[in-house]
Amino acid sequence: MGLELFYPGWDRLRTRLAHSSEPKLKAVFGVYEHRLSKSRYLAGESYSPADLSHLTGIR
Repeated sequence: MGLELFYPGWDRLRTRLAHSSEPKLKAVFGVYEHRLSKSRYLAGESYSPADLSHLTGIR
């Protein structure tokens, strides 16, 4: 419920935002798949801050 109390259209807006973001997310996951097919981690063969920085965007 949360934001619905203050912004009655929040549920519809949240749904529209999720649907409009889906193609972008699929593109990002495609890049991840490509990179991870060539190396163990996103930035190479050892874990690095580059890998860690991408975790914040994935829930």
